[in-house]
Amino acid sequence: MDIQIQSKDIDFRQLIEYSLNSILIIEKEGHILYCNKVCLNLLNVATHEEVLHKSWYRFLHPDFHDVFKERLKRVLEEQEAAELIEQRIIRNDGEFIEIEVMSAPYYLGDEIFAQVIIQDITHRKLAEKLLNEGEKLSAIGQISAGIAHEVKNPLTTVKGFLQLLKESRPIPI
Repeated sequence: MDIQIQSKDIDFRQLIEYSLNSILIIEKEGHILYCNKVCLNLLNVATHEEVLHKSWYRFLHPDFHDVFKERLKRVLEEQEAAELIEQRIIRNDGEFIEIEVMSAPYYLGDEIFAQVIIQDITHRKLAEKLLNEGEKLSAIGQISAGIAHEVKNPLTTVKGFLQLLKESRPIPI
């Protein structure tokens, strides 16, 4: 059975709603006009009402407020997509989450909004951290083995001389 789907038949809202990425539509003041279900999970909220018409700055880590303002301005005024960058958000329960974010203009009638696409990278960052720590431990192990080797050589020489000295003259008991 051959099924052909034309773009007019595709319900894009369903595609967005069940995407693996969190998707937000944000207006020029930073208020959230739309978020998909994945975004609710990311922010650890139960309903859309806890997010809609709230400021995105409420969820964005304070270190990134200025960066977000500049990127939002570029998207809305220059109508230019903002590249993928890493940021941090604060979930509703206060937990910090590492994310990657990109923004693009979203046109609705005569108005321009920012479409913000977010990917949770917390697990990837943790894996990178563990890998780095493993590499550090490996390096420390190699250095320790080198030091042990360097200490062992002179001790072996001293031990050999002591055995020769012991054999050459008996020690009275």
